Amino acid sequence: MRYKVTVEDVWFSYVRGNPVLKGVTLSASPGEVVAILGPTGCGKSTLLTIMAGLMQPDEGHVLVNGEDLFRNIKALRRHIGLLFQDPEHQLFNATVYDEVAYALRTTGMPEDEVRRRVLEVAEELGIKELLDRRPFKLSVGEKKKVALASILSYDPEILLLDEPTANLCARDEALIISTLTKARQAGKTVVMASHDLEFVFRVADKAYIMGNGTIKAVVKGEDVIKPEILEAAGLTPPLITMVAEHFRISYEEIASLTRVTGERKHQGQSLRLRTKVPVPSSDTVACNHSDKGSG
Repeated sequence: MRYKVTVEDVWFSYVRGNPVLKGVTLSASPGEVVAILGPTGCGKSTLLTIMAGLMQPDEGHVLVNGEDLFRNIKALRRHIGLLFQDPEHQLFNATVYDEVAYALRTTGMPEDEVRRRVLEVAEELGIKELLDRRPFKLSVGEKKKVALASILSYDPEILLLDEPTANLCARDEALIISTLTKARQAGKTVVMASHDLEFVFRVADKAYIMGNGTIKAVVKGEDVIKPEILEAAGLTPPLITMVAEHFRISYEEIASLTRVTGERKHQGQSLRLRTKVPVPSSDTVACNHSDKGSG
């Protein structure tokens, strides 16, 4: 079964009289990647947490296929996976293997099937060599991939991702793009909050631009780097926008070369490289984990 998520006129306050969300409305459908953009403190993470059922809004509704999430929370939450902005908030097992296996084991899945699924997801995200490691000894980027693997392992139909590419190198960002492309093609519903406008430009079908707890605009994914959109939203233009303006390259041409849609599979091109030069594979270069912990 596929799941549509709708947020209707949601208000939320941590402190009474000081709302963080002010009448937010949005929707995301199966096979769609939806981005939430906006400055720090505008309410993006709070909104994702409410959509995951971890906090209840003061007013308004979160609907999953038309059903109120908070009236059937136990049944509906099993179909939702939330990636926190800080991965340490969801890592608590002794090893990476146990972290990825945890949700599967709570369902009573046989251990041989748990192992098959853990290895499958670890291969997809490039963390097989980390399975025996302690999660808290990993770099921030590695922790992010482990946290994502712990969600993908139980195959939820709704993915809520808070800054999924933060602290990742170019190769790991390509893995995330590949994962999102597969999720779209499988008919999953993806909602992500991000500050990375170039990443959103590449993968999002549409974007909600937030400011001061409200939705300021709704635009197509390929439009998020256009100067008039950025100016109206109060967002700083990314490098790709400045390059396009300087060399007078049309945004349509940039989109045709770099965007990843359901019709065009990811081929490994990097937005950091302005040509069709592929990102080196993991066999030829490793990510620079300069923030790696000891052990």
